Amino acid sequence: MKCLKKIPRSANPRSTSMTSILLAIFVSKRRIRSRGLIANQNANVSHLKREKYRFLDETGDFIDECPHFLVKSYKKMINIIAIDLDGSLLDDNKNLPDDFWEIAEQVFKKGINMVIASGRPFHNIASVFEPIKDKLYFACDNGAYVVHSSEELLVNQLSADAIKDFVEISRPIENVYPVLCGKHLAYIENTDKVFTDQALKYYQEYKIVDDLTKVDDVILKISLCDLAGSETNSYPFYKQFENNFKVAVAGQIW
Repeated sequence: MKCLKKIPRSANPRSTSMTSILLAIFVSKRRIRSRGLIANQNANVSHLKREKYRFLDETGDFIDECPHFLVKSYKKMINIIAIDLDGSLLDDNKNLPDDFWEIAEQVFKKGINMVIASGRPFHNIASVFEPIKDKLYFACDNGAYVVHSSEELLVNQLSADAIKDFVEISRPIENVYPVLCGKHLAYIENTDKVFTDQALKYYQEYKIVDDLTKVDDVILKISLCDLAGSETNSYPFYKQFENNFKVAVAGQIW
């Protein structure tokens, strides 16, 4: 998903999105696996039980086994678990692991906070975790919107000028469809079926408008559905904004 998202002044323009900045910890029965402390960076939950732990020693090198006395230390350090969705927690059919709910309750009982971090909008993510949504922190829209128990903890919105510029740049590019991502709604101005079939996978709550540049709402980011391939077709037009905005290619057509 090509994300055109404002970078807070204190942030590094070259830094990765909230989805990857947050400590990514994948949980399976009897195991807690942490990017940075434990194991490979691109681990998939479905492979979790087959792969070995790898730990960092004091010099930053990986070692294959962790001394027993360090295990308690690592466990005591865990105060928050942040989990990415697509390509991580969810399988190829966008389903949660069968034992997720049981493990989540164990995590909560230990007083550990859980963050669901994703480029998806809040309404989409919350629906996946409906039974426990009030216990979770949600870092949505690549970190532009953070919510816990109906309380907004962070809202990082785009300016009207930025929205106008980005939308107008997209219009002459063939096979590109912009989506404005608000806190509770997505906005589109094109209803071509080939586009809506893709967009509605992630934006079930949406509104069709005549002109995206005239939308009066808090807009967190702009996503571009690029049916010709985002990396080569539309990304070059937006690369110039990388010093002030987070511009990311998130998939073949986003």
